[in-house]
Amino acid sequence: MITGILSSQCSCKEKEAIVYDTFKFYNNSEHLVTIKAFYFDIDTWNEFVDSIEIDGELIQETEMIYGSRTNAFSLADSVQIIFDDTRKSTFIASVDTSEFNILSLMNYSITKQSDERNVNNYNFTLEDYNYAK
Repeated sequence: MITGILSSQCSCKEKEAIVYDTFKFYNNSEHLVTIKAFYFDIDTWNEFVDSIEIDGELIQETEMIYGSRTNAFSLADSVQIIFDDTRKSTFIASVDTSEFNILSLMNYSITKQSDERNVNNYNFTLEDYNYAK
């Protein structure tokens, strides 16, 4: 009898929704874009690097609640945007309010596909390049 009560209570719990966000980066800057993301993990800094060719795109999908953020540029602690290995912008999460900061979701065009999925689009342009030093 106790087993039946316990099992019926367990089966009534709702499953927590898994939320995915897709991040799409488009390179319309007329320059090669390299993104370096830095993550602090307990006691060490980790780095993740990828590049986007001219007129190319980079797509990353991240499970937002329980997923790893170590391969998602927009969830990093800090990030460097490098153009043609000559110009660079550096941003820190929650600190930089620049309109070119890919760590700020305010700088994305966001499309809600469902309650469990958003698509976040960031477009690198010549303005991003000109902002870099």
